[in-house]
Amino acid sequence: FASITASSTIIPLMLTILSFAQRLENEFDSLFYRQIKLTALLSSSALIMSVVILMILTVPLLESDALGSWFQAVYYVLIGGVSGIAGLIVTVVLILFRSLSDIIALVSPK
Repeated sequence: FASITASSTIIPLMLTILSFAQRLENEFDSLFYRQIKLTALLSSSALIMSVVILMILTVPLLESDALGSWFQAVYYVLIGGVSGIAGLIVTVVLILFRSLSDIIALVSPK
């Protein structure tokens, strides 16, 4: 649930950053807006992947003795998916940091 919460919180924060950037008198370069777009894309991807993995994890396993070799494959796919989501969240946080650093550099007195 943590990655779903993080992703769904980051997306509105991107809108706040965009509205803050538009209210400033300074012009931002295209890299700043690409960072915002990439953050929104990665956050949306992490949210979708989190929901899919949550749905997969809620599948009931009635007869665990009857599980075949497919269970090990599903386990490793889920571990890979969770690792990918964690990587996406870290990437989003790093891009947010870079974007906020750019805003602070423009706003702060020199």
